[in-house]
Amino acid sequence: MRILAVILALFLMLPADVQSQQANIIRKRERHTLTYVLNPVRVCRNPYHKTWKILAFSGTLLTGMSLKDNGLFKESLLPYYYDTLALMGINAERNFVWFTDEIPGRRESYILDRDPDYFEHLHTRLRMVRERDLTEILCLTPYLGYISDDQLRRVIRETIIYSPNIIYECYNEPFENQKQERVVRILHEEGVPNSQIQINWINSLEYLDLLGDGLDGQGLAAKHNVGSMETIDDPANGWADVGDIEAGRYGCDDGGDSRNMSRGLQWSWLDGDEGRRPSNDQLFEIVKFMLLHTRGFDHLSAAGFQYTDAPDLISVMTLGIPEMAAMKKAWNEVIGRF
Repeated sequence: MRILAVILALFLMLPADVQSQQANIIRKRERHTLTYVLNPVRVCRNPYHKTWKILAFSGTLLTGMSLKDNGLFKESLLPYYYDTLALMGINAERNFVWFTDEIPGRRESYILDRDPDYFEHLHTRLRMVRERDLTEILCLTPYLGYISDDQLRRVIRETIIYSPNIIYECYNEPFENQKQERVVRILHEEGVPNSQIQINWINSLEYLDLLGDGLDGQGLAAKHNVGSMETIDDPANGWADVGDIEAGRYGCDDGGDSRNMSRGLQWSWLDGDEGRRPSNDQLFEIVKFMLLHTRGFDHLSAAGFQYTDAPDLISVMTLGIPEMAAMKKAWNEVIGRF
């Protein structure tokens, strides 16, 4: 029933003139798993590299570029997932280059220099992103892990071919600026333009120097813990005075949101309001603000984690479609329909 709900929800949200084209959803069985192919491939109509506004939906808890197949996640379902993003007006997603907090049998990562087919799977997924003119925000520092200078260079050299559909994030939620500066230096040495480099906001002069001088005002900077308009309106969070928002900065609802008054979905394994995401109404207001005053918004959805601690792509699509619709509604109101 959940699978039928996905297909029905997507079909009913399509414009009338393309419903007949999309009615030929093909269902295949591969070793008792379902693979969905949407024909034709949906191509994003508002790509970041043309609009310079980010509308990111990250539905796999930042594991989607390296996660191995398991009972819930199948690489063969990713074409259907990326078609959904493009169809709903999403133009980007964010993922780690790999992660180390593995759960054997439930959440395991392809890791460079451990898994010989690491780049094979990374290329497969980045090709899907490029084919749909989406943008991958690839965090080059593994989650809870370390990446050497040599590994950094190898990843950059393997993936720069996906330009302009790739942005390199240096580090996730750093507490000091040196870690970001190291990655920026290597990105520059490898010829990556500033417009494809993202750092994370830090309350320091060094951060402003890196964004303004090191990236020449052309890079991106993500600021996390934006879970409601209350957090945006709080002067302590640096959003209230829109005149002081530095060029390139945009918001993300990543991070622990127990203090953010979010009222939407949350991670299944967390108690109380820890990790709660914005409701659809809150998401609409947040995205509208961010599109008006910043470079956009990255929504770290909890849609795929209502019953498990590994991403369930079918749940991401069924529960995530209303979230994407709220984001698209904000885009249409601020930027215009596409």
